Amino acid sequence: MAGVFGAPMPLWEYGDFIGLMLSTPVLLIGGRRFFSGAWKPLKNRSANMDTLVALGTGSAYIFSLAVMTGFVESPETYFEASAIVISFILLGKYLELKMKIRTGEAVRKLMELQAKKARVTRNGRELEIPINEARVKDVVIIKAGEKIPVDGIVLEGQGYIDESMLTGEPIPVLKKTKDPVIASTILKSGSLKVIATRVGKETVLSQIIKLVRQAQMGKPPIQKLVDKVAGYFAWIVIVIAALTFNYWYFIANVPLNLAMLFTASVLLIACPCALGLATPTVIVVGVGKAAELGIIIKNMDVLEKIPKLTTIVFDKTGTLTKGEPEVTDIHAINGYKEIDVLKIAYAAEKRSEHPLAQAIVKKQNKH
Repeated sequence: MAGVFGAPMPLWEYGDFIGLMLSTPVLLIGGRRFFSGAWKPLKNRSANMDTLVALGTGSAYIFSLAVMTGFVESPETYFEASAIVISFILLGKYLELKMKIRTGEAVRKLMELQAKKARVTRNGRELEIPINEARVKDVVIIKAGEKIPVDGIVLEGQGYIDESMLTGEPIPVLKKTKDPVIASTILKSGSLKVIATRVGKETVLSQIIKLVRQAQMGKPPIQKLVDKVAGYFAWIVIVIAALTFNYWYFIANVPLNLAMLFTASVLLIACPCALGLATPTVIVVGVGKAAELGIIIKNMDVLEKIPKLTTIVFDKTGTLTKGEPEVTDIHAINGYKEIDVLKIAYAAEKRSEHPLAQAIVKKQNKH
């Protein structure tokens, strides 16, 4: 394009041919999704944003090709316009995909929480099997420090289970016979025999992962509105383009090349670069900023509801608090000093794995 402004350019006399060679792959490869996306609705007598992209870029390309072949007379071609428009819309699609991948990190982290193996008893033998081979009604054995591989009910034993991955509460919960347990929570102490009630894709964690994935594929209301507006807008533009050609060619009696140029201009200028680029970009910025702050957007509808919020309810644990217990104050009585009280408490709790005991141990270690 520098040659248009008078800059010395090598092979300037072959500019149209070079433009054809460079823009053709962009349209055929990069633009294929838009042309196929426009054709399917047209068969059902409807239109969408892809229709506008296909009409705008296709008309510019066909017009330029007609100029090169001598069918239409014009001082210049517009190959670069069709390539640039396709590139801008693809940039918007790329940003939208990048947002979904970033949100997908949340799913990946959830999947990492899942246990990989399960220890079960079958035919009187204890076997270690891959988690995907676990079945409902299997008796699963879990030892201290291990992840619970299935949702189930405690048959034998008791122990403290860390359910923070599900509830956010750092204090382990005591589980005993007939109590329910959730897959991917961690048995901190004790040992359990559990009968499996849900395995694989039926576990609570798997259902959470499924919900997050479904949310990723959703569109916010503004995106749906853009698609709806584009459907009406496409037909309006087609009508305006047809009227433009008919007026200039049949009424104003201008040459065919000028009538085609005016028609192509209408179609190209109406191509929704802003609609295709702005909406995904704004969503990427919003969701990306939230992810940086540790907020996962699981439903895109909430993005437009945020400005209308009047009340926010927090789960205190891990949000407004540290998420783990800590000794903040020591009150000594009967002549004892605070350090003495701490030493006595430390002596009693130093071998315990309970979070409150661990908080006392940490306090003593700081001294």
